[in-house]
Amino acid sequence: MRTSILYSIFFFCCFTLMYSCANSEDKSTNNKKITSTAKKASTEKNKTQKKPRDLSARNIFNLYKNNCVVCHGMDGSLGLGGAGNLTLSKLPKKNVVEIITNGKGKMTPYKDLLSENEIDMIADFVMALRDNTGQEDVDPHIHGHGPDGH
Repeated sequence: MRTSILYSIFFFCCFTLMYSCANSEDKSTNNKKITSTAKKASTEKNKTQKKPRDLSARNIFNLYKNNCVVCHGMDGSLGLGGAGNLTLSKLPKKNVVEIITNGKGKMTPYKDLLSENEIDMIADFVMALRDNTGQEDVDPHIHGHGPDGH
C-alpha cells in the first residue's frame, strides 16, 4: 500500500515536471495572453463596480492560478481529470458563478473557500478565456465529471 502511494506521488511529480517543461517554450506567449485576459476581466469589472474592490489584473490572475490552473490549465483548455475546456464554454455568467460556488461532478465547491467577490472575479476571468469562434453552446463540465457525465 505504501509503495503504491509513493509510486503515485512519484508519477504525479514526473507528469507535472514533464508538462511544465513541455510548455516552457510557450510561456511568453501564454503569459501575454493570460495577462491580457486578466486585464480584460479587470476592466470589465471596473466598468460595472458599485463599491471599491481589489480588481487588479494580478489579483484576478492569482485567484485563477491558485484555484483553477491544476485542472483547467493556464489558458483554460487543459482538461485534467475530466475538467471542462473553459475556452469552449458559452454558459452565461450566472451559471459559471453557480458552478464555481457549488462545484459540479468532481469539481470542488468553492463557496466555503472563496468569498463571493473572489468567485465573481474568477467567473469574469473564465468568461474572458472563451474562444469566440462561433462554437455551439457547450457546458465545459459535461465530459468526464462523474458517472453520468456531470
